[in-house]
Amino acid sequence: MINEWEEFCAYTGTVSYTASKKSDTTWLGRFTFATILEFEGMARILTILARGYLFHDKNGTVISGDSHDRIDYARRALCAWCSVPEDGKRAPGKEWQLQTDFSELHTEFPELVDADGIGWFLRHVLRTADFMLTHPENVRSTSLKYAEVIQSKFAAAWRSKVLQYQIPIFAPQTKGAWTLIRYYLANRQDDCEWVVLPVANFDAYFGDTSFSKKYLPKIPVEIMERSNAFGISRYRITEEYLP
Repeated sequence: MINEWEEFCAYTGTVSYTASKKSDTTWLGRFTFATILEFEGMARILTILARGYLFHDKNGTVISGDSHDRIDYARRALCAWCSVPEDGKRAPGKEWQLQTDFSELHTEFPELVDADGIGWFLRHVLRTADFMLTHPENVRSTSLKYAEVIQSKFAAAWRSKVLQYQIPIFAPQTKGAWTLIRYYLANRQDDCEWVVLPVANFDAYFGDTSFSKKYLPKIPVEIMERSNAFGISRYRITEEYLP
């Protein structure tokens, strides 16, 4: 059985940047190069982190009470863990813009982000690169080739990913909204601007009811107008979002 708290600690605790031989990857912690270079498995990692801060105290003891009261706390913890300093392109004073530097959370989560805005994950990844370059004799050549790439390009790639994580799934600039727009264009008849939305079919395709219960209600009304009558769900896309 997977020890979820042990996994949580591996993502938030101290990593030993050591290796006794080339096959020893202690310095990578619980991560793989697929995670570092392609962000593979990040959904699970962020879920483990969120659950840890929602349901446990810092000693791993399960917290009683309604976990919904800790949602904002868990979100701040995730922001701190993901933090990466800005690249200077963010316009000052624009509160509507998404941020990636969460150095203001250093006081609350000193173990997750430092005063300069470097979060736990970014710090760990950069330290793995430093270890590889400092101790090449203890690193396989297939791994060593990634060190300089990580040093020069990882921060920018992670910054872009952190921005992506903050965009609602059905925001106008995401693929979720455009998928329904493409379906609308493919099925709209010349004499009617309304298209039947086969909600049950979409749920069956995705394998659960997430589409109808979680994602569909979040589509902004400025993108799509819905109508339900006699058990039939229909929708139409506003002209602004049509080609």
